[in-house]
Amino acid sequence: LINAHHHFLQTFLKGARDDLPFAEWIDQVSAPLISMAVSDYRAGNPELQCQAARLGCAEALLSGITCVLNMEWATPPELIDVYEEMGLRVIHTLSMSDVDQWGNAGMLLPTDTVLALADELIARCDNCPDGRVSFRYGPACENSVSADLLREVRQRATDQGVGIHMHVAESQLSWDRIREQCETTPMGYLHEVGLLGPDFLAAHCIWLSDEDVEILAESGAGVSYSPECHMKVALGVAPIAKLLDAGVPVALGIDSDAVNDNVDLFEAARVGAMLQKVDTMDPSVLPAAQALEMATIGGARSLGMDGEIGSLEAGKRADVILVDLSGAHMRPINSIVNNLVYA
Repeated sequence: LINAHHHFLQTFLKGARDDLPFAEWIDQVSAPLISMAVSDYRAGNPELQCQAARLGCAEALLSGITCVLNMEWATPPELIDVYEEMGLRVIHTLSMSDVDQWGNAGMLLPTDTVLALADELIARCDNCPDGRVSFRYGPACENSVSADLLREVRQRATDQGVGIHMHVAESQLSWDRIREQCETTPMGYLHEVGLLGPDFLAAHCIWLSDEDVEILAESGAGVSYSPECHMKVALGVAPIAKLLDAGVPVALGIDSDAVNDNVDLFEAARVGAMLQKVDTMDPSVLPAAQALEMATIGGARSLGMDGEIGSLEAGKRADVILVDLSGAHMRPINSIVNNLVYA
């Protein structure tokens, strides 16, 4: 199973604050922890990041997840040691921002500092055995990163042969701000800046126009869908059926324990499929096989890793899990795929 959007740092926030509107959740829950992580990085203290990642890796592996995209702020290189220790395949994504949209300057590192850290992390990941840990640039979102930094990230990603991951069109707040400032949609803005491409994975993509769907399809970019996070924080429903129909690669994501409270990707497939059915009022949308595909080979495809992982084929990595079928909830087995997703 492939979890294509996660924040290990938020593992310690499970159950901390529930039932908050998104902006208040960022202000009261997420931002203070990010500021703490940035402060720790400046002080040379990796303990919080490493312990959160260690617990997050264990939870992922015990739930059958073999590959995680972990997007985090101010990550010390010691975090890569934790991934190697735990044996999880990780796409390590360094979050970055140079616009203080939340009024919390403690979340920001100077641009030259974060880009130097990116270079250090790329070199560290390149030395990981069997290529198990790789790197992506992680501009935080369309409102918190300047156009200049987005262009810098695009150039660096192209030159260094690494990918980009970003929160895109996650909330109505993001949509409204970009419409007001740029007279276009968040996805349209990123297209104009030149950020999109086959190496780009967009998280969330809830607030999309039909033209945005076409832009994504034409660019070759992928989307990571975190339905339980979207529901818990009342962000909206991503148009996954439209994206799939347009040929956009779609993966599943958990997001974090702070806005989901578990790391169960089978549950995310189940909830994600049902949410699309009720949103479109069409029970044929996103059948079980397609939902399971998003959790496996679809996730690999969205990450550009389908030649390595995502399915059991000769020549691919042996990222294998065993699923216990002996429980009463798994019987009878009229369709193993349906049972895996819905039971």
